[in-house]
Amino acid sequence: CTNFFMKANFNYCVNKRFQMKKEEVHTSKGSWCYVSDKCKLPSATPVPGTNVAAKLCSPELDMSLSRLPMGEVVRIADEQHLDQGVMAGHAYLYKDMLVEDLDAKILNEIWDDVDGKDGTLIWSMRNHFAPRWVVKKNVIYEHRINATKRGWDVKCVGGCLSSSHNTTAMWAEQHDRELATRL
Repeated sequence: CTNFFMKANFNYCVNKRFQMKKEEVHTSKGSWCYVSDKCKLPSATPVPGTNVAAKLCSPELDMSLSRLPMGEVVRIADEQHLDQGVMAGHAYLYKDMLVEDLDAKILNEIWDDVDGKDGTLIWSMRNHFAPRWVVKKNVIYEHRINATKRGWDVKCVGGCLSSSHNTTAMWAEQHDRELATRL
């Protein structure tokens, strides 16, 4: 909490679980946010010893971090000195996999997943500093470590210009080129 929620200053809802996997959605679906302990809504529960309450969010009334444009999520994290990976872990579904292990079939499954429509973070602790992806509505955003700023840079690497071209084919070609240069 002290490295994220104590520094975070936004009123967007986050997933009930950090790095929530697809198989956890049925038991943990929904989101929450901190509000003032003076909030009288029945969905707000005071946090003992603080001046805040944890409120269950409603998709009709509250904005989820996952529904913001990626540029806005990145801007908030940068301005508030929050880790981009932690932001993504609170906002999107989580796929425990290294980007280098992805193939077009798995990528298509992620794109077709209704539960992940607002975004899926692809990353694994097997290599903490490996590139990470957020796949959101047929667009791929890459998180790449930047040692100079001691954090992550985020940029669009697939599906950025137009949704009309075949992003899967473009990704597969780029992925194959990268693999060929490593061999």
